[in-house]
Amino acid sequence: MPHGQVPAAKPARHRASAATGLTRASGAEKTTATAVVVTELVAQRVTMRDGMMKMQEGMMTHMMEHKGDMKH
Repeated sequence: MPHGQVPAAKPARHRASAATGLTRASGAEKTTATAVVVTELVAQRVTMRDGMMKMQEGMMTHMMEHKGDMKH
């Protein structure tokens, strides 16, 4: 995957099992498990942020459509 790109978020069930694996792991496995959990949390955050930005853009567009309606 190119630098700066985040993989698509996985289902919550997968994140839960990755977190459980992190708890049980030790040594190098713990490092790998930590990387998996952090990567998935970052992907989830990016997905949520993108969705929020799209909603905000939609709301602003909608408000601007009504701007002319407010004049008396």
